[in-house]
Amino acid sequence: MKFSTIVLAALAGFSAVTARANNMASIAIAPSTGAVTLTPRWAIGGNLAGFHAMAQDLSLGGGANQFYSIKSTAIPAGGDIAAFTHYIAASGAATNHADIGSKLTPDSYSALTSADPDIGYGSVNFYLIHHKVSGDYFTVIVPSSGTASAVTDLKPMSGPGGPATLGASGYFGLTYAASNLGYGLNRFYYLRTDSVTGFATFGVLDPALLGTSADKFDLGAPGYNALTFTGSDVGYGVDKMYYQRLDPITGFTIMGTLDPLTGRTADIANLGSVYSTLDFVPGDLGFGSGDFYATGAINPTWQSVSFAAIADRLISAGSFTVQPSTSSTLPIALTVVPGSIGAASISGPVAGVFTITPTAPGLITLQATQAGQLAPIAYEFNMLRQSFTITGAAILAITTQPTSQSAVTGTTANFSVTASGTTAVTYQWRKAGANITANTSATTATLALTNVQATDAASYDVVVSNQSGSIISNAVTLTVDSPAPVISNNPLTAAGTVGTPFSFTITASGSPTSYTAAPLPAGMSIAAATGVITGSPTAAGTTNVLLGATNAIGTGHATLTITVAAAGVAPIITSATTAAGEVGTSFVTYFIAATGLPTSYSATGLPAGLTLDHLTGAINGTPTVAGTAVVTLQATNSVGTGTAVLTMVIDAGASSRIVNFSARAISGPGAQTLIVGVVVAGGAKHVLLRGVGPALAAYGVTNTLADPMLALYDASGVVASNDDWQINLNGLPNGPLIASTALELGAFPLPNGSKDSALLATLTAGVHTTSMVRPNSTTGVALTEIYDTDTALGSRLVNVSARMNVGLGEGSLIAGLVIAGNAPKTVLFRSVGPTLSTFGVAGVLADPMIAVYANNVLVASNDNWDAGGLGVAQIIATSAQVGAFPLAAGSKDAVLLLTLAPGSYTVQVTGVAGTTGVALVEVYDAQ
Repeated sequence: MKFSTIVLAALAGFSAVTARANNMASIAIAPSTGAVTLTPRWAIGGNLAGFHAMAQDLSLGGGANQFYSIKSTAIPAGGDIAAFTHYIAASGAATNHADIGSKLTPDSYSALTSADPDIGYGSVNFYLIHHKVSGDYFTVIVPSSGTASAVTDLKPMSGPGGPATLGASGYFGLTYAASNLGYGLNRFYYLRTDSVTGFATFGVLDPALLGTSADKFDLGAPGYNALTFTGSDVGYGVDKMYYQRLDPITGFTIMGTLDPLTGRTADIANLGSVYSTLDFVPGDLGFGSGDFYATGAINPTWQSVSFAAIADRLISAGSFTVQPSTSSTLPIALTVVPGSIGAASISGPVAGVFTITPTAPGLITLQATQAGQLAPIAYEFNMLRQSFTITGAAILAITTQPTSQSAVTGTTANFSVTASGTTAVTYQWRKAGANITANTSATTATLALTNVQATDAASYDVVVSNQSGSIISNAVTLTVDSPAPVISNNPLTAAGTVGTPFSFTITASGSPTSYTAAPLPAGMSIAAATGVITGSPTAAGTTNVLLGATNAIGTGHATLTITVAAAGVAPIITSATTAAGEVGTSFVTYFIAATGLPTSYSATGLPAGLTLDHLTGAINGTPTVAGTAVVTLQATNSVGTGTAVLTMVIDAGASSRIVNFSARAISGPGAQTLIVGVVVAGGAKHVLLRGVGPALAAYGVTNTLADPMLALYDASGVVASNDDWQINLNGLPNGPLIASTALELGAFPLPNGSKDSALLATLTAGVHTTSMVRPNSTTGVALTEIYDTDTALGSRLVNVSARMNVGLGEGSLIAGLVIAGNAPKTVLFRSVGPTLSTFGVAGVLADPMIAVYANNVLVASNDNWDAGGLGVAQIIATSAQVGAFPLAAGSKDAVLLLTLAPGSYTVQVTGVAGTTGVALVEVYDAQ
C-alpha cells in the first residue's frame, strides 16, 4: 500500500488499494466456454519488456524448458549484466546471463521471441527490438554458455538496410510465425505506435536484410503492449495473433485475438490485473499444455470477464445465445455498443445466458459490464464478430487429384483441387485440420510440398468457399518413406577404467540394419549387427569415436566421447582455481572437475549463500556477503581423495537507494497542511525526521512557519511528535543526538534554541505519514525532511510523497531527493492534481507541471502524463508495479519515469499559466 493511497483515504474517505507484486502467471482458456483461469506461478522482477519460453537446451544453464526475459530499463554504456535473465520453469529460480547482458547497448530493448529454423542468422536464436536514437532495429541474440554470445542489430524495423541505416521509431511488439499467414513463410509480426494518431498498428516484417516491412492494419486504439502468435486453436481458431492492451477505463489488461489476414480484433477477456508481456507455449512446462504466460502486477482480488468465440453467421439463421464467463459472482450486463454497423436486440440473462437476435447485418460489438469488487467501476469487454446476409451460387462439386501418393524424403509432392458450379471460389489447404496456407482465389489450387520430410506424412484436405458457404475435401493422403537413422543417445559421453569391463549401446531411429564405431580405445570392439560396444580398456585417455547407424535410406552419424581413467589412482582436481560472484546475484555454476571418476565431493569455507552438491560437485546459490574466501575442495573415489584450493571473490554488486527526501511549501491549517509520507519495505528502518520553519530564514526564505510542530503517524494513529528539536516529548534534552546525527548525514545544522522540530524514529515496514501544523493555526513556509540513517541494512524507502496547496512564488511545491549507491536508479515521479478530485479532494490544481533538476540544471519535465507514445505504456505498467493508483487517460496530471545516477535532485511542482490548488507529488523506487 502506497502513501498516496493513505493520504487520500485520510482526506477523502477513499478505501485503501492493496499494492501488487510482480508475478509470472499462466493463463488457460477453456475453448468451449471461454472461461479464463489465471494462476500466479512465481515472483519475478519488474520492468520487463519481453518474456519468452524455449523448449531447447540453449546451454545457458538449467537445461531445456526455460523462460527468458529482457528488461525495459535504459542500458548504460558497457551493458547491463542483469538485463537478460533465464528462469527454471518449475520454480522460477532466476539467473542473470552476464555475457548477453554485457553485450547490450544503449538505449533500451523490448519484445522477445525466437525462431527455431535458420532464417539467415543461425538456428534457435532470440529476436527482439533495439530502441536507439537513430530508430528501432530488428536484433538477434545468438546465445552461448561462455563469453561468445552475440547481440547484433540486423536491420531497421521499418525496412531494408543494415544496422547503419536510419530507422523509424514506435515499434514495441514482436512475434514469429513459420507458417504462411498470407504474407509468406518465416515472417515476424510487430506492433507499432502511429506518431500521428497515437493508435497501435499491426504489421509484418521480412527478416532478410533486403526484405520489406509493411504496416497492415490500424487497430484504432492506443494501449496495446504485447503480441504473441499460435497456430494452435485454443477456442478462437487457428493461426491467430493474441494481444494485450491496457483498458483506459479500468486500468487493467485486456487479452484478445487479432486475425492477421483481416486485421479484425476481438477482446476475449478482461484479466483484472496489469501485465507487460505475453507468450504462448504449445507444450507443457509443468503447468498444463497450451497455456499463455504473462508477467506483471497481479491484482490479488482480480476478477475477469470473458467470452467463448462467437462465429460469423447468416442473419437469416435468427437468434443465438452467448454466456459470458466470470471469476466473480456479480451480475453481468450485456449491450450492443452504439456505432456498431449491424444491429441486434438482447434479452436475458436467463441462468447467465443471453439471447442475441440480429436485426440488421454488419459488424456488431457486444459489451459486457460488471461492477468491480473494490470500487464502482465497470469491467468493460468488447467481442467483435460479424453478422451478414449471404447470396450466391452453390458449389456443385470439387475434385482433388491425386487422392493419395507416396514420396521419399527430399522429393516434391503435389496435390491440386478444382471446384465447379460457381465463380469467386477461395481455397484453404489444411493438414490434419490445421491451416497450412492462406486463402487463394483461383479456378484450380495446387499445394506443392518441396523437400518432403517424414513429418509431412499426414491427411490433407481443402476448404473451398464462396458466399453460399464452404465444402471440405478430405480424401488426400501422403505417405513418406522412413528417413535415414538419427542416433538418439543422450548424453554422447561414456566413462570407464583400465581393466574394467565396459559396455555402451548405440540407439537410433529409422530401424538401422548395421552399426559402426571408430576409432575405439584399445581393448574395445563393436557388434555391427546390434550396435553394442564392449571390452576392457587397456590404456587411459580420451577418445572421440564416430558412430554410424545405417538403413536402406542412408547413414546417420554422431560423436561419442569415451574417457578411460587409469586404474587405482586417486582423483586429481583439474577445475579452475579462481571464481567470482556478486552479492544478490545467482552464482554461475562452478563444477569441481577431477580425474579418477570421483564418487563424492566436498568444499569447506564457502561464502555465505553458496552450497555444494556432494554428488555432482556443483557449487550454486546466491552470495549474501562480499569478500574473498579461500575454499578447500576435495574429490573422492574408492582409491583416495584429491585436494585443491579455490579462491572465490564476491563483489558487493551494483546497488542504489533513496536515502533522503524533503518537501518545502506553505503549511497551515486544514487543506494547507504539509503532509509528507513514506513507505518502508524490507523490515524496520531508522530515520531522522525534521520539521524546519524558522531556520529557513538564514537561507533567504521569508514568511517561514514560526513554530512548527512535527507529528508522525501510522495506521494506528500518532506514533511520535516533537515541538522544539532540542527537547523530546518527555521534556528531556534531545539536541546532542539530533545534532550529531544530522552532522553525520550532511544535513544543515539547526540553530541553538530555535523552534524547529526533529525526531529520531524507527519505522516499521509499511506506510507512515508526517504533518506540520500549529494548534494556533499559524501559516508559513516549512520544510519536512526524511533521512535514512541505516543504509547498510536490508530495509529501504520505496515511496515518498507530499501533498500541499500549490501557490505562486514561495507557495510552489518543491521536493528534494538524494540517491545513494553505485548504480543508476529508476524512479517514477508523479504530480497529481485533477485526479485527486475523483477521491473527493476539493480545490485541486487543475493543470500541474512537474520538473526534475540536478544541480539547478533541468533533467526533464512533463505537463500532461499521456502525451507520449511507447512511454505511456511503460508508465502505466510501472505505476501498477509499484502500486500507484491509475491516472485517467487524457487527465492533466504530470508524470516522469527517469533512470538517474546517484546524487541530489530537486522536484518542482507548479501550476500551468499560474494556476493554484491542491497537488500531490509522489516519488517511487521503480526497482
